[in-house]
Amino acid sequence: MKIEKRIENSDAGGNSEVTLLLDGRFGSSTASDVENAVNEVLPHCRKLVFDFSKVDYISSAGLRVLLMAKKKLGASAPVTVCNANSVVKEIFDISGFSQILQVQ
Repeated sequence: MKIEKRIENSDAGGNSEVTLLLDGRFGSSTASDVENAVNEVLPHCRKLVFDFSKVDYISSAGLRVLLMAKKKLGASAPVTVCNANSVVKEIFDISGFSQILQVQ
């Protein structure tokens, strides 16, 4: 999986809005790559966005990474998934992740 990081709008404390543009299938074989990218940006992140415009599949391993990111950021920092296709959105709805994350 290809992962592109975009870091924007740093505040005085060095915290930023981070977008991770994912390209490929977000499954068990790629979840660790995404988890490593998330762990790299979390210490200085005030908002985390996952751009799913190039993701056509997510498994439970991918969902686990998203849940881990939300737990580590806490309630005050939003975690957003944007540009998900209808199949991936349905997975978020069925799994209840639409209630945990901001899915756009």
